[in-house]
Amino acid sequence: MKAAFALGALAALCQSAFSLSEGSYTIGSAALDPSLVLSETTANDGLLEFTQKEDDHPGQTWLLSRSGSSDRDFLVENILGGYLHCGDKPDYPCFTAEDPRIYTLEFAGENKYQFVAQGSGYFLRVNEKRELVLAVWDQSLNEQLSLTSTA
Repeated sequence: MKAAFALGALAALCQSAFSLSEGSYTIGSAALDPSLVLSETTANDGLLEFTQKEDDHPGQTWLLSRSGSSDRDFLVENILGGYLHCGDKPDYPCFTAEDPRIYTLEFAGENKYQFVAQGSGYFLRVNEKRELVLAVWDQSLNEQLSLTSTA
């Protein structure tokens, strides 16, 4: 009886620890230096890339809001008003657009998540150019994105 209660309490604790809250975040990559965050920039044809974190850079703050049938489904929008958009095919670069897309965030440990694009089932990954792209699952650190609250 005590063991069942302890397991139930542990399960509840783990579930609450792994759940993600709506709010504003910077997005980093487990494969890159922690000072680099996902940025919307005017350089590089508007593609999203990981650049040096700047305190007052509005293109580096991302709003996560629940959407869809699961508490792990989120819309990702930057404070400039563009939604994270990564197309439907592997190696497609990510950018911001007016068209919202839902991403399922899979907990990977220590404030790290894998973002899975609904519809295609592909994962978001940082490439060798430090750009965010859509990709097939490969279990690498390049697929683990870290979220840091800006609140």
